[in-house]
Amino acid sequence: MWNEGGKRMNLMTAHILRGLQLLFAIIVLGTAAAATDIFRGGDRDSFMVFCAVWTIVVVLYFMLTPRFLPVAAHPIAFFAVDLVTMIFWFSGFIALAVAANGYHASYNYVGGYVYYNTKWYKLAVAATVFGAFEWALFVATTVLNALTAFNKGSTGKSEVPNPNPELSASV
Repeated sequence: MWNEGGKRMNLMTAHILRGLQLLFAIIVLGTAAAATDIFRGGDRDSFMVFCAVWTIVVVLYFMLTPRFLPVAAHPIAFFAVDLVTMIFWFSGFIALAVAANGYHASYNYVGGYVYYNTKWYKLAVAATVFGAFEWALFVATTVLNALTAFNKGSTGKSEVPNPNPELSASV
């Protein structure tokens, strides 16, 4: 069941994390798109929609590239894409949290009762919470990809496989 120092476990862990990232991206896509529709194109809501769509594309890249296009499955590329996506999610959920908090705090009294768009607020909070979980998942996969991409063995040299061994052998 275990082969070469737990690589099967790492692969299984990576697939579970990628599956959760895809699931949370779909949830955020639905909640942020609904919030964008209510607020008529708020920039923070729209950015969360972008983050969700970007994540779906990225997760498909991570899952399909090693099998169908191994040349593009370089560990440093995986690390870079994970790092950029992690930054996107961090900026997205923080911006939406600030907007939701500011919107909730700036309520209006209309006829003696508090009036604010509770549907948009609840959708924004849901998108923010799942966006924060998405960011945490990308922190985990970024760390795992950094360990893979920059792993140094006992020789002190990087153990990143050369994508073109026949080209470097002829030089």
